[in-house]
Amino acid sequence: MIIAAPAALAAAAGGDLGTFNLPLLAALSAAGSMYFLVSWLTARKAFKTMTRVERSQAKRDADISRARRRRPGQVIDDMLHEIGYRGDRAPVAVGTSATYLTVVLVAIALGLNGLVAATVSVPLLVGLLYGVRMLFRNRQKLAFAFQLKQLFDLLRGQLEAGYGTQRALEMVTPNLPNPLRDEFQEALDSTRANKDLLDALDEVRQRFPSRGFDLFLAALEVDREQGGSLSATLKRASEMLQREFDLNHHAHSQLASAKQTFWGVLSILLGIAGYQLSSGDATQQEAYFSFGGWMVLIVGAALVASGVYRATRLFRSAGGNL
Repeated sequence: MIIAAPAALAAAAGGDLGTFNLPLLAALSAAGSMYFLVSWLTARKAFKTMTRVERSQAKRDADISRARRRRPGQVIDDMLHEIGYRGDRAPVAVGTSATYLTVVLVAIALGLNGLVAATVSVPLLVGLLYGVRMLFRNRQKLAFAFQLKQLFDLLRGQLEAGYGTQRALEMVTPNLPNPLRDEFQEALDSTRANKDLLDALDEVRQRFPSRGFDLFLAALEVDREQGGSLSATLKRASEMLQREFDLNHHAHSQLASAKQTFWGVLSILLGIAGYQLSSGDATQQEAYFSFGGWMVLIVGAALVASGVYRATRLFRSAGGNL
């Protein structure tokens, strides 16, 4: 549906494929060809200068990477799991297609040629999906970190009552909220198929990395190898998480004013830019929506997006990670 939509919308808008700017296509083709040619020459030169041992090591690393490579469907499923969605992919595909068509129709309504609108809408859609994914993923990670403290407290009570580690996990997992419950339930279910518990939980850690979870896995491994008081370790981990929650809340409170100022100034600047694009006379409109104008607008939008990305990363690192 996504592939067929550009041509259909271009035809509906009366766009003629033959009138599309050929220099742009030629420049993109030349740049892509040059990039792959230089990459191939660089790799070929590096391979020739390798010793026999280095070539064997490179081949082994490539084989390991190929064996670990995930299928496209698995990559999509993992991304959906990160944001808390475990249903069928079909509704997500339909929603993505509908969003893409909406973006294309809005671009056509603004006066763009059908094919140009379909092409420009692709990076816009990718950016929108990335932003939505990061928003939900960060919410899931934050919820996971808070629920981890609840897990430590419940698990400690079961261990002190005399239950083993895996049995205690099986008892407390159904009482946990999502996303922690589904993640741990999936890990526990996989152990019934002769999968090691630590390996199963390590896959959870890759989806939801946190210092508290790293400490939990390290404590489980020490408990398996040497024994000891796991409940005491869980108590210290719970206290550590609580201190980190308090520090994180304080940091976010201090950053709230800076975030409001940043988003307020950005909104004002975007409003001014939108007003200039929509309120100019015929000459200005022609300049804005010419080929050169579009290139300048795209570069400017990319710089703004890069600045927003860097600023949000800075806010996130200043606020601390759980």
